[in-house]
This record gives sequence, C-alpha cells and structure tokens, in this order.
Amino acid sequence: MRKYLTGFRNLLPTAAILFCILLMTTVAAKGQTEDKITPDESRRALVLAHRFAEDLLKHKDYAPLLSKYFISGFEKKLSKGATPLLVDEIRRTPHVRQGLKRFYIAQNNFVLLTFLYQVSRPDAVKVDSEDDRAMLPADVREVVDRQSDLWKKLTSDGKFGPLTVVESNRYFDKSVGLLEMVNNRLRKHVVKLTPQSPKIKDFLKPQSMNGYKTFDTWVYTCDIRCYLDIPFPKGTRLVIVEMPFLQQMVLVSYGNKFRIVAVYLSD
Repeated sequence: MRKYLTGFRNLLPTAAILFCILLMTTVAAKGQTEDKITPDESRRALVLAHRFAEDLLKHKDYAPLLSKYFISGFEKKLSKGATPLLVDEIRRTPHVRQGLKRFYIAQNNFVLLTFLYQVSRPDAVKVDSEDDRAMLPADVREVVDRQSDLWKKLTSDGKFGPLTVVESNRYFDKSVGLLEMVNNRLRKHVVKLTPQSPKIKDFLKPQSMNGYKTFDTWVYTCDIRCYLDIPFPKGTRLVIVEMPFLQQMVLVSYGNKFRIVAVYLSD
C-alpha cells in the first residue's frame, strides 16, 4: 500500500502502468503453482467479479458489499498483505485485531476513491511532487493537514519502534478515523461516476497489454503456505481474478458458489 501511495502519481493519465504493476504481481504468484483453472471455474469467477466491480462502482464503498460477496468472518482470514497500512507493531493488540474489518474497508475505500478521483478529472494531471497530498482535492488536503503527522505515518515507510498497547490502540483508532473522514470528502468528488460513465466503462472491460489482461483468472492450491499467506488449510483451492483499480480478488468455493476471501491491493 505504501508503495502504491507513493507511486500513485505515476499511474495516471494512462492505465498502462497500472497493468504493468498488476502483471508483476501476477507473474510472481503464478510461478508458484501449476494448477489449471477449469472453464467452469473461470466463468463463475468472472460473473462474480463483474457483478462485484459494478456494485463497487455504484456504491463507492466496500461496506455494503461484504455480506453479499465475502465469506463470513473474512476479517479473520486477512493476512498482513490485506492491510499494508498497518505495520506489525500495531497489529498485536486484541483491540486492533477486532477492528481489522473497519480498517480494511477504510483503506480499500481510500484507494478506490483516490483512483476514481484521478480518473474523473477533466485533464490528466501528472504529479511530480514527492508529497502524496498533491493527488488529493483541496478540501481533502484540509482534513489531512490538520493531522499531518498521522498522515505521514500512514503513507510512509517510517518505523514505529516498540509501542505499548495503549499507543497501538490510540494510533489505530486515529488512523481509521482519519481515513474515514478523507473518504467521506473524496466520495463527494466522484458521486457522478457510475459504471456507465465513459471514463469508467473501459475499466470494466478486459484490457490487454503485453499479453496480460484484467479479468484474467487462475488457480492457486494451498500447500505448506497459502497464497499471500492467507490462513487456509493445505489443499484449499483458491481462484484469483485480476481486477481493475489496482486490485486482485481472491475467491474460495463453497459448494457451487464462489465467495470473496479478500480483495488485495497490488504492489
């Protein structure tokens, strides 16, 4: 996520670099498994992926989609890679572990809304500044500036060092609150964007570049370790869908239906 935030200014105005980033993730992960996805698995996974993408663009919020698409208790399956804004020093307290769902929603909403905001701008703007605030609208920067020290910690690779339980809990609560305030303001800037918006429709179609395409599907069978260290037992078969908006969807089958384990941010 930190790599994403600091590198976001280089993603636009074109989607080319986005696809290259996703390609690197895909190639590295695919090299770990020789399993082949079946045509039926691919078809069912893509149906779910397209429905999810359209619903996500409609609501511009992960929260109302959890019960419809995600496995029950998905937050218990979240590996470290699913919440990269939380450094290990922060994760260790029960208070933080219980709040991972809320943090996951706020973090992924921020990435989605920031991406949509950049896409929706009338003129593509290349941000050369090292300050990540430059990619945010003015009213959002006001919120960030009021808690600039916390924002720097969220969007940098700074080391926290040993933290007490109280310090970890306080940092976590403030971080979630800040992300949610930022998201509320960002959402107002993209409210008119819908799955039918010209600038969005192309992202809901498979995009090909150098042999790679979004809405591609493949399989990973868990062995001693599972994909992205997701805690599933050996033999669990996961289906991965390469999604637009810097995301990768991980699915697991329950009977003849797929449910989402998590939507990960691509490095």
